[in-house]
Amino acid sequence: MSSKKLIPSRIEPSGPFLSIRLFSLDGMTYSADKLAKLLKGIKYAPKNSKDATEGFAEAVASGRAVVCEFVAGFRVSVYKFKDGERKRSYYVSEDRATVIIKLSRKTVEVRGSQRIARRFRRVLQDETGAIMEHLSFDSDSARDLYDSLAIPDASKKPQIDYILITGIDDPRLAIEQAEFKGTDIHSDKNIPTWTRSYKGHISRFGGMLHYSSGSKLKTNINTEVGSLSIYASGEGILDKDIRWIVRRIEDKAR
Repeated sequence: MSSKKLIPSRIEPSGPFLSIRLFSLDGMTYSADKLAKLLKGIKYAPKNSKDATEGFAEAVASGRAVVCEFVAGFRVSVYKFKDGERKRSYYVSEDRATVIIKLSRKTVEVRGSQRIARRFRRVLQDETGAIMEHLSFDSDSARDLYDSLAIPDASKKPQIDYILITGIDDPRLAIEQAEFKGTDIHSDKNIPTWTRSYKGHISRFGGMLHYSSGSKLKTNINTEVGSLSIYASGEGILDKDIRWIVRRIEDKAR
């Protein structure tokens, strides 16, 4: 199977949005071919319907990257009343994620929920000895990312409606964080004051962003843990748009 079949040109999330978690990758000693072979050998093969195991449905090398489909089962408790008594039973909820391990950039992109990203991280670290850490930003890099996506130019006019600034450090103020909500708040002249004069950190921001294809999609970004959510339009989300914004985020985190 090729990486193109694992990642279609248009993504249709199972819910209203696509969740993406980004990580830095250190200490990886495997080549793309050897890593793909290793992961492909860890097959997702639950023994029965209640086996909350994990593994890979597919893994392929693509240049200096590995694209894989990771699957994991999660035990969920269910309570039922029988003969007047509450009984607990379990079932297994299956979750999937498309994962792109970028050896040249030393980053990992998990297109999936927080719980499956956590399981994948544990498996990759245990099997390879590499270290995955949440892609995070200091105050300067977070502000650079915000400026690159949220400050409109002549051709693009994003509509930012939410900003959370944390870590405010100014003896004149009795607050540690400030939250902005509203229409087009990217044009608020107070934002630079909070981030520069008061040394605030743009931890989260969101709104309608313009993508490279011309699409305009509601997007939320968390710079503290390197995650984002992209809300799908009626026709889904173009993979090239996902790759575009992920690369912007990865570049600013360096």
